Amino acid sequence: MDYTSAYARSSDGDITSFRGGLAGIAEKHGVVNWEEDRNTYIAIGRGLKKANLTAIEYETFKKNLAGSDYGKMQDIQKGYDSE
Repeated sequence: MDYTSAYARSSDGDITSFRGGLAGIAEKHGVVNWEEDRNTYIAIGRGLKKANLTAIEYETFKKNLAGSDYGKMQDIQKGYDSE
């Protein structure tokens, strides 16, 4: 959540760089396959809410990260709505 929030506020929105940072954090915490871990996407949603993005920035980040995976988009939204 904190990484997502800081990244969303301070970066140019480079999803590849964001994914690399997430992979590093996941590895440190023993998460082998973060891209299939629902909790990761929920935490991302919480971080995006904490970043206080505009609606357009939020939707763009969410769609760029989740791609066409509706389940991942739902998990991001769930985290966003929980904050």
